[in-house]
Amino acid sequence: MSLDGAQLAIFDVKNSGKPAPYEVKLRVKSGSHLIRAEYLNNYNESNHPDRKMRGDRNVYLAGFSVTGPVDAKIETSESFRRVFARMPEAGAESKTARELITSLAPRVYRRPVAAAEIERLGRLADAALADKAPFTEAMGVAVQAMLCSPNFLFRWELDPDALKPGAVRSLNDYEVASRLSYFLWSTMPDARLTDFAAKGELLKGDTLRREAKRMLADSRAEEFVRNFSSQWLQIRAVDEVEIDQKKFPKFSAKLRDAMKEETRIFFDAIVREDRSVFELIETDFTFANQQLAEHYGLPGVFGAEFRRVKIPSGSPRGGVLSQGSVLIATSMPTRTSPVVRGKWVLEQILGTPPPPPPANVPPLEDTKVDKDASLRVRLEQHRDNPDCAVCHAKIDPVGFTLENFDAIGAWRTEDGSSRIDPSGKFSDGTNVDGFTGLKKYLKSEKFARAFAQKMMTYALGRGIERSDKAALDAVQKQMAAGGNRMSVLISAIVTSDPFLKRKRDTAAR
Repeated sequence: MSLDGAQLAIFDVKNSGKPAPYEVKLRVKSGSHLIRAEYLNNYNESNHPDRKMRGDRNVYLAGFSVTGPVDAKIETSESFRRVFARMPEAGAESKTARELITSLAPRVYRRPVAAAEIERLGRLADAALADKAPFTEAMGVAVQAMLCSPNFLFRWELDPDALKPGAVRSLNDYEVASRLSYFLWSTMPDARLTDFAAKGELLKGDTLRREAKRMLADSRAEEFVRNFSSQWLQIRAVDEVEIDQKKFPKFSAKLRDAMKEETRIFFDAIVREDRSVFELIETDFTFANQQLAEHYGLPGVFGAEFRRVKIPSGSPRGGVLSQGSVLIATSMPTRTSPVVRGKWVLEQILGTPPPPPPANVPPLEDTKVDKDASLRVRLEQHRDNPDCAVCHAKIDPVGFTLENFDAIGAWRTEDGSSRIDPSGKFSDGTNVDGFTGLKKYLKSEKFARAFAQKMMTYALGRGIERSDKAALDAVQKQMAAGGNRMSVLISAIVTSDPFLKRKRDTAAR
């Protein structure tokens, strides 16, 4: 036998008439290789010089097989080890499969698993084993079934059959553990949380509050920061606004990414440092790299690394409303949009969305307005349409207070040849003088309640209903008593009735 022309071994093949194996162990580099078998002393009487030897001697090669690695330590992934805590002994594959499934299924389903469920999964593995599948493939069939099951794909909170439609029940420890984990980590409960649920201790005493505090300090809470902030501020829309490069030549994809990163790190700091929710509206710091700092006019920042930056006195920066991610997400490709920005503030910051526009109302560009006038004047002309006036009287004044920020979030005092007037009279009669006045107006109980409602909606995975009003009142009261700090808000939500209880659907089942 030879490999790539180099001899590996020479074998004496016995004249037995029966097949026999011949093995060579060797180390081979990865890649393609040529294996060759050569018969070295073939004999046929017609061509042999010794005429006394008669007959025809032959060797028949049934085939090659390559097996490996042999006697090697195979490194497996963490996920593989989670499934295959141990491998079976010969003849014990079915039993071992059930033991592994019994250990794995409660983690996958996030609850205790009945013996009948284990048996159904075990039978799937048995069927694969009966088809001569390797043990790992047979277990893979059972794992596939678990991961395709509604028990894994959905957070099931199954009500007892005896519970009448519309009736309210308390969630069990496992259900609360899942709600808490998906709220703060966007993933399944860890071993500690599951252990508390198994012992029935999660809902006793102060355990739930302590666990929420622990989970917020964990790196996995970055998912809460990223997902909640992007949903609340709607900054996922940043990528959908195709900024006109001719109109804004300084804008780039890197600047867009820096703006999104600023918002993420800033919100993370508010959560991790347990600051007041009002610092989301106005604060004396942000996070920036050199490119973003230059765009904002913040001095003394050099390099691509993000770092905490103190806002200089007199700067309009500080708080989410002055961040480029929010300002671009509420703009058009070529200009600002006081309508979009005003609507965004009413919906996301104050929780008072305006009614939808009437049908068949043309956009601003299609209406008969003076194209050379300032945007504010054009919107005022647009409001001459009585169908538009009612809504725009609520929306536009709020949007005007953000007009000093252009479509890519840079500060300006003029829009073309027109000086910007950022003042506005809000629908409740309050006169607001520009962006500074807007921030002062927003730092109120209205914002605190709206923010609490947004976070409770995120935590519950559903909209707030009329029956939740008392609970929301209690959450807001706890917030105020605790200095409106993030930890107080989150603690109040996870210990509220809407988080710990559920109402059975009234629809027929």
